[in-house]
Amino acid sequence: MKTLEDCADEVLWANAQQGDSDSFGDLFDRHADTVLNYCAFRLGTYQDAEDLTSQVFLEAWRSRHRLTVQTSGALPLLFGIAAHVCAHQRRKLGRRDRAFRRLPRSTGLLDDPADLVANRVDAQKDAAEIRQAIKGLSVNQRAAVELCLIGGLDMRTAALALGIPEGTVKSRLSRARTRLQTTLADGTATSSKELP
Repeated sequence: MKTLEDCADEVLWANAQQGDSDSFGDLFDRHADTVLNYCAFRLGTYQDAEDLTSQVFLEAWRSRHRLTVQTSGALPLLFGIAAHVCAHQRRKLGRRDRAFRRLPRSTGLLDDPADLVANRVDAQKDAAEIRQAIKGLSVNQRAAVELCLIGGLDMRTAALALGIPEGTVKSRLSRARTRLQTTLADGTATSSKELP
């Protein structure tokens, strides 16, 4: 009898394309935590990431007939959907923040102490510093970091997802790690204006 671990992602995906919701549920069980962590990194909070993880899998289910999972597994496909969903959410949050800044200060909406305290939690500050440091990387290095270090893909799978040789991913990660260590050690990743 086959267990969940025995079924490759592409088999589960093919079953889901035929309408097998249990196979899709198995894919969700297998990859939801990884997608959640990826979304949390991209957005800075787990609260928003939980909602977006649901959106990623909903979009995957809706698009299952036109999308294909390769032998590298479902994660590259799910990360692609997650990147799109997170970018849309960041634009939406940016519009909301700009609207709030246009409100008169006398409304008190921007001065709520509970919001100020919540935005200063140490874990989020650290995440903001790391995100800012990663923004300082080249586009190619950032893609390798997001897929391998944040998304948890191995170098081979990341190379397939990016369409580049595995050695290129390895060298980009090496250069990115060196630059991140220097940036974070110097404390130059963020200024107080850049914190959430």
